[in-house]
Amino acid sequence: MELTKTYNFMRIALIAFLDMIIVGAGGLLALLVRFDFRYSSVPAEYLGAMLRFAPMACVITVAVFLFTRMYRYVWRTVGLHDVIRMVLSVMVNFALCAVAALVCAIRLPISVWFSMAFFCAVGFVGMRCAPRFYIDFIRYASRSRRSSGQRILLVGGGAAGRALVQESLSGNTSTGTICCIVDDNPAKEGKYIEGVKIIGDMPMYVSADSSDVWAERKYFAVGADGYPAGQAGCPPDSFSADGQLWGNPTYRWDVMRADGYRWWMRRFKRAFQLYDYVRLDHFLGFSSYYCIPNGKTPLKGAWYFGPG
Repeated sequence: MELTKTYNFMRIALIAFLDMIIVGAGGLLALLVRFDFRYSSVPAEYLGAMLRFAPMACVITVAVFLFTRMYRYVWRTVGLHDVIRMVLSVMVNFALCAVAALVCAIRLPISVWFSMAFFCAVGFVGMRCAPRFYIDFIRYASRSRRSSGQRILLVGGGAAGRALVQESLSGNTSTGTICCIVDDNPAKEGKYIEGVKIIGDMPMYVSADSSDVWAERKYFAVGADGYPAGQAGCPPDSFSADGQLWGNPTYRWDVMRADGYRWWMRRFKRAFQLYDYVRLDHFLGFSSYYCIPNGKTPLKGAWYFGPG
């Protein structure tokens, strides 16, 4: 638990430091743009004004972003809703910075103010979205390099799954080759469909009324009555404007870590008794997860770090 807190603090401190660098770089770049990128042409009074304004802007920026939880996102999963919140936070930050500049009588050309606001906004949002853009670019580049014979994982080994396998083997489709089938039916252990191996499927979370939760409550975010205190879900995105509330209790990773994740070891052991291979659904939950307080909507949830 202490390691997680230390990691979170260091992560927030690093991003806050980068925000301050963006403020300083944005101010300097705005002055250079105003004076045709000739540093020697920038009047000393404007440099002095920027040097007085930049520290105030840094403090205001970090304070506003802490208040608006700009340091609590998991940026590799950022979506449109997160970008909107970022833009609103940046706008509030600029408004407060403008008030501070007026109160302190800091005078700079109007074009410098607008240029600095633009450069800083691009820096704040771009830095936070960069991991997502990078991941999407890698995925796109990977798909572009693939031939039509890409490997396909099929979910479901019923009649429809068998039909898709037969269609793929017949050569009537160019979507690719089905290399394995995911199914959660123990009766299909070690079986094949048209020569394609079936692998097991394990969900990230268990049901709130499952035997796991009721038998070992200490591992789950449940109240004294056994009902979820923190529920899994996801924030609003392009798929759902209101977000999703799955209802599964989230894990108490601190308790699990304390005993060496014994519950997870038993769970994987049982899964591998049933299947040769196991697909873990929503495995992102090991790295980070979205938790919604009991009785609240997905809009009131927040991202937290998992053990990985």
